[in-house]
Amino acid sequence: MPAERRILGRRRTEPLIGPNAVLKTVEVMEERLGHAETAATLPRSPSFP
Repeated sequence: MPAERRILGRRRTEPLIGPNAVLKTVEVMEERLGHAETAATLPRSPSFP
């Protein structure tokens, strides 16, 4: 496992629950997958160009 992936895996310590869970999930997805792949995975919405 590359060192960068280990660091990203350790960075997020709070659980993805509550009203901001979706926003945090998108943030984590963009870090790990990149913007283009995240946008292709998620349904289109006006707030996510």
